[in-house]
Amino acid sequence: MGTVVSADSGEEENGIIQYETVDDMYVTPARLEAVYQTCDNLDYVGCAWDGTREAGEIPVFSRQPGNLQQHLLYLSHETVLDIRHNGEICLEFLGDQGRECGDKILEALARPDQAVFEYGTRDGFLPFDRCFVRDQTVICQKGEGQPAFETAEIGGLTSFWIRLRALNIKLLKQMPVSRIYLRSRGSGIEPDTVYGNGAECSLARYFPFGESLSPYSEVYFGSDEVLGKRGARIELSFGIDFIKIPLEMKRDMVEWDWVMRRSDFKPDLEYDITIDAVIWEYFNGSGWARLFSDNTGGDVFSVKNGTMGQYRTLSFLCPTDMSPILVNARESCYVRARILKVNNLYKTLGNYIVPLLSGTMLSYRYDGRFAAPREIVMVNNLEELVLRGGDVFRSPLYPFRQTGWDRPALYLGFGAPVSGGPVKLFMQVKNPADRKDGLLAWEYRTGGKWKPLNPADETEAFSKTGIVTMAGAWDMERARLFGRELFWIRICDVNGCYEAEGEGNSPILSGIFENTTKVVNVDRRETEYFTMTAYQENTRFNLSGVNIWELEVRVDESSSLSERELEQLRRMDRVRIVRDDTGMVANAWVRWDAVEDFMDSSAADRHYTYNPTEGYILFGSGRRGRIPPVSGEPNIQARYVSGGGSRGNVAAGRINKLNRAIGFISEVANPEELTGGSDKETLREALNRSAAAVRTQKKAVTLRDYEELAMLASREIRQVKCFSGLDGRGEPMAGAVTLVILPQNDREGQTRFPRIKHDVFRYMRDKISGSLLAERKFLIAEPVYVRMQVRVEAAVRDFNQIFRARRGILQALKRFFQPDGREGQWQIGDLPDNMQIRNAVNGVEDVSCIRKVFVSMYVLQNGRWAEIDRVANRKFAYPIGGEHEIIITVE
Repeated sequence: MGTVVSADSGEEENGIIQYETVDDMYVTPARLEAVYQTCDNLDYVGCAWDGTREAGEIPVFSRQPGNLQQHLLYLSHETVLDIRHNGEICLEFLGDQGRECGDKILEALARPDQAVFEYGTRDGFLPFDRCFVRDQTVICQKGEGQPAFETAEIGGLTSFWIRLRALNIKLLKQMPVSRIYLRSRGSGIEPDTVYGNGAECSLARYFPFGESLSPYSEVYFGSDEVLGKRGARIELSFGIDFIKIPLEMKRDMVEWDWVMRRSDFKPDLEYDITIDAVIWEYFNGSGWARLFSDNTGGDVFSVKNGTMGQYRTLSFLCPTDMSPILVNARESCYVRARILKVNNLYKTLGNYIVPLLSGTMLSYRYDGRFAAPREIVMVNNLEELVLRGGDVFRSPLYPFRQTGWDRPALYLGFGAPVSGGPVKLFMQVKNPADRKDGLLAWEYRTGGKWKPLNPADETEAFSKTGIVTMAGAWDMERARLFGRELFWIRICDVNGCYEAEGEGNSPILSGIFENTTKVVNVDRRETEYFTMTAYQENTRFNLSGVNIWELEVRVDESSSLSERELEQLRRMDRVRIVRDDTGMVANAWVRWDAVEDFMDSSAADRHYTYNPTEGYILFGSGRRGRIPPVSGEPNIQARYVSGGGSRGNVAAGRINKLNRAIGFISEVANPEELTGGSDKETLREALNRSAAAVRTQKKAVTLRDYEELAMLASREIRQVKCFSGLDGRGEPMAGAVTLVILPQNDREGQTRFPRIKHDVFRYMRDKISGSLLAERKFLIAEPVYVRMQVRVEAAVRDFNQIFRARRGILQALKRFFQPDGREGQWQIGDLPDNMQIRNAVNGVEDVSCIRKVFVSMYVLQNGRWAEIDRVANRKFAYPIGGEHEIIITVE
């Protein structure tokens, strides 16, 4: 006996309907939290469901939704990559064991169709102006007009970044990297600011020390971009001229007296006041330190090397402890020159020979294999791998990776391990199709690898809706895939069947439900006893229940069985013995067998027949079928289950109650409509069935034979039409026989057709030609459902008639498109024309005239309704009503 659940039918006559679970099931707390799809051949990773939104339809093994796969290699450095103007970045990749990467890989890195180098800006990552390879080094050029580098946060780290985006993954995933070296260079860069003699200077032309010279006057050259390049070779260049500025000192040099001699009036000498030496300094975080250990650059402002049209360059290695400092109103990295000595400083007559600078430029370069990246971030398969510090090159890296499975795969991520067993997943396939060539491998993730799961798959590789039963993976471990820490199951397309089918033919999952099992409608489960009071032929016993679908009858034969017979029955497991307190046999309940009739029964056969609909048991005559022994006490036991019928076909979600509390189970529900229940056939149906059985003798020869025998296979079939010489798609196939089956309640290609198809095929196997089976030319297909949406333009005479007229037309169209909506019923292959539809809505009350009728037709394509101009496979077509548009005007 399974677990009992119940549904409120919502109808007074049906009341509460009970069901029992069919199979045992381990209820797991694991909940599906994410669904991903991959295909390495197409370099595809897609998130079908992330657990944060309502799950929609999932086209399995397809490239829907969009591709999220990226292969990115991020490299950071806080100084080498701080580039604001034009510049070049040189990257040197060393392969396995420190060898240079092969020419093929380097060539791919420089080709924009195979790899793209980008850098971080305020507006995101932008490609470099140009990339090329020279001397086994990839050179990325940033143009003057391109935006400056900006810091970005990648992998939780804020820095300046470049990234390599791999496009040719087939080649670049084979690229091992043991070392990466970065260096950059830039030239023709103006300083951010120049402060001379305490004031900010115009970079066009300026006096670095003002228009007069004095010891310890100073000039500051500031640039975050250039002077922040610690360890780089930096050059400060400028054009220099010297300007003569008179020394203005108002003093009378003549000693006046009443009587003067000529010699008292001799003129004084004039002197040139010039810079003799300067000292270059930088700020190291604590104070100003010498930029050079010797006198290098001390004479750069001297007139010794000429005074007109000079271009001078100061070259130095940027100190590793260079630090920014606030000078005037700007914090930056600075070098400064201070005047140490001035020639003719104390002369009172003469001219200042002051330097005038123009065209001040900075440049920088790193020599050799300068620096490894501070951090490396690799992005593949929606995952980030962050390496920093000593981890960057602890072992060779393969920056670009895929999932490791070339063909399509579906990944199911659960919040808890899918352990224990049996664990059941209900896979609801929206577009069932014959996918017997498909071969799926179910695996689970543990210990960093995939292990086989080997479930029982009712879906037959997603050919139909069904339950997948797994003997839970006890060693399943949490793993990080696609950036999610979950417990993972992978479903792989082993033989590439779905990859070959193409994008439009992939299965569509409309739902994945955990902890799902089958139920049957069980209204009563009873045990009843009867007494055989007289030895009488054809004795009938009436059960209290009707609609019996499971029955076991046992008869107490303890009074008539010998020890030998009892032992023989015990070995055959046909007797249940009850002993009294003394150990003697009190009852020997022998199981009897149900038969359709007593035609083949002998006098010794323990046979009975029963009527499941009316609920009674009938024993034999003694000549055909044994008569139970006579007893003064109840000696016939009937255990039966009753239920079934169309009343048990309830809508999705109607089952919502458990008959008893079960720990850790909070609710129950049926994810889809329950089907399969049929009421007792009518007399007409019984006569037709009997006539068909007699006429065909259970052998199919003509098309009519096939149709009539198929109708006998299931009560869920509304209509069958047989075609010869056509395959399941309506295409010509010599020698083929195709049955097109219309289910009773399945008018839009839902999930019940595969089960009906299976039942019909199993029933017809021994009734058709063996050659049809051997050559696979006996086919069963579903109708091509054609959804017909009608636009009606009608007129009424009064505004008050508009709503009644619209409602009347809609009701007329609804009746017209019902399976039995016209005389007889719609036949497979029938499609109504415009005139038939117009006639259906003519005569609607309050409608004065029908002006126009337009019909649009839609068919299911890839699980979605698509509009068509004409039906290609009209022989298999079957019309259904869609959403109609009614336009009413007043005359």
